[in-house]
Amino acid sequence: MLDAKWGIGQGFDTYFDDFDLSKTRGRSIGNIQRPGNEVVDKALAWMEEVKGSRFFAWVHLYDPHTPYAPPEPFKSQYVDHPYRGEIAFTDAQIGRVIEFLERRGLLDRTVIAVLGDHGESLGDHGEDAHGFFVYESATRVPFVTAHPIRFTAGRRVADPVRTIDLAPTVLDLLGEPPMTGIAGQTLVPLMTGAARELGLDGYAEAMYPLHHYGWSDLRALRSGRFKLIDAPRPELFDLERDPQETTNIFDERRTVGEGMIARLRELEAGFEKVAAAQPSTDVDPEVRARLAALATSGRSSRARAIRAPIVPTQGQDRPLQPDGRGARRRAGAAGFRQGERSAAARARHRSNVIDAWFSLGNAHFRERRYQDAITYFKKALELKPDYDLAVINMAAAYRNLGDDEAALAGFEHYLTIDPNDAYVRYQIGEVYLDRGELERAEEQFAPR
Repeated sequence: MLDAKWGIGQGFDTYFDDFDLSKTRGRSIGNIQRPGNEVVDKALAWMEEVKGSRFFAWVHLYDPHTPYAPPEPFKSQYVDHPYRGEIAFTDAQIGRVIEFLERRGLLDRTVIAVLGDHGESLGDHGEDAHGFFVYESATRVPFVTAHPIRFTAGRRVADPVRTIDLAPTVLDLLGEPPMTGIAGQTLVPLMTGAARELGLDGYAEAMYPLHHYGWSDLRALRSGRFKLIDAPRPELFDLERDPQETTNIFDERRTVGEGMIARLRELEAGFEKVAAAQPSTDVDPEVRARLAALATSGRSSRARAIRAPIVPTQGQDRPLQPDGRGARRRAGAAGFRQGERSAAARARHRSNVIDAWFSLGNAHFRERRYQDAITYFKKALELKPDYDLAVINMAAAYRNLGDDEAALAGFEHYLTIDPNDAYVRYQIGEVYLDRGELERAEEQFAPR
């Protein structure tokens, strides 16, 4: 997700995103991750080179994500709670960075910030991991700083703050002028005690329901003690009295709730609107002909949103989400039939649940029922034409059926979305290699 091809490497002199995918099975993002100790090894080696000058280092640790599989000794220490084991392992890696700075005499003149980007629900409100809901279990995250201002040591700020406040805060601690044109504000007044509260509004959103289920997205606003979730059935919580968000008081405090909805819409109206990137129009005529023949996967539109209602807390829709993600895991562990039944039930219940059709396609693909898999992948693509994995898996199914033209059409369509995908270029090269078109194969295998 942090591959430099998405543009996130801009501004860095060194951006280390090289992954050895030779032992990776499948294309699940969750399977492609580097253990924290390897990340820190690379980070410390770089800091050793630049320790004599001012430097900025961003060390991204991904370990506390599914599947929860901490290394020893954390695996044995947290045998009943592997997620906590991954947290403890990550904490140990952060400790290595701090120890490095201390040994090099850099700790007293370095600003350190440790943040989480999200939490894990771990069953809270029926969600196993994160991404579907915007309750506190997923949106309340660690934000810890260490810096040379001694008298702030040990201070814990009660006022709600936001991750967007990181950059202004660090710049303030370094004595640098504030940046223009970015959101957020410095938290130093809270840290020094110059201010008891700043009255910051915190924004959160969940797009997973929209992009994978065809349901509405969720947006939330935290203001003081109250939190508003803007959903087809709005929710309002008093976090001081109800930190677990068990009682929706929107009807009781409608004036507060409606005022926060208005504020949320006002915030959203001020967000910068960035148009989605469009696929390249410079497509080889032969490729264009193949794309046209592939029907749904040959569309040029970037995405199509289907905003159907979602009831995030009560009602019959709520249990579908945890079962939806779990079905893919169970399909491999408990066999094809269980995964197929689960996905089929969701497809019948909500025909616009994109991932239900995708799960059915994957289940049939694993059973080598490729024609059936193609049918279900097409269903998913009817709802979300740019669903990358559905495009790739459908192309792979055509490949297994011996229909190389359709396979090439699918893979080449995906390259209009992401022209630098090495896995897809390798698959295209394999097709050309099997057909004896060696120059074309070499073109795909060549480094970029």
